[in-house]
Amino acid sequence: MSTHNLTAAAMRLARFNVQGMAPGSSKYFVGMPTPAAAGVIVALVHGFKEPLHDWRWSVAWFLLAAGLGALMTSTIRYYSFKDIPWSKKQPSLLVILLILMCAVVWKFSEIALVLFACTYAVTGVALHFVRFFRHRFAARTAGVSQ
Repeated sequence: MSTHNLTAAAMRLARFNVQGMAPGSSKYFVGMPTPAAAGVIVALVHGFKEPLHDWRWSVAWFLLAAGLGALMTSTIRYYSFKDIPWSKKQPSLLVILLILMCAVVWKFSEIALVLFACTYAVTGVALHFVRFFRHRFAARTAGVSQ
């Protein structure tokens, strides 16, 4: 399985070097970034410290790693956070929110890191389905109105 993830990461890096960011903007990565996929696995290992005694959990981890490898090589767009203006003065509410997030990670790292990593992974897939169905219904509506 480690060979699968290594191959998926190499393919994703090669595609990124050839194509760059998502067409039309630098707001999105095409495919899940390799550090984010690794972050999901690391967050889950940090959150669930118990060793695997049941073979069914081993199958679940195997499927998770395979799924993350597939997301790395997919065409699903993931937000890159590159359009956030870090050099400008930030509103005090954003600074307070960032400090609050750091405090939550510091105090409840197991739960918070699992939630952040899995939310990022699932958000890309969910937004992909939203875009897909919006495009399908818009095309169907445009065809009916003509």
